[in-house]
Amino acid sequence: MAGPMLERFTMTAIPNHDDGLGEALITTREAVWRFNLPEYWLSHPKERRRRGIPHYRVGKLLRFKASELERWLIAAGTAHA
Repeated sequence: MAGPMLERFTMTAIPNHDDGLGEALITTREAVWRFNLPEYWLSHPKERRRRGIPHYRVGKLLRFKASELERWLIAAGTAHA
């Protein structure tokens, strides 16, 4: 029973409190779901680099800003959202 509960928390964005840190970061899964992108584009470093996908490394974790992904999609002309 702990598995699904942990899964739910890993798919949610980090809370965005008004503490001056800026926009909340989202996970790869949430970015894939929200923007209807192939997971391969976001999860493989060579694809991210080739496509110029904006991303952040938080330790070993990979995160994205939704607003930057949206701007990237519009600029790339591949808006899936």
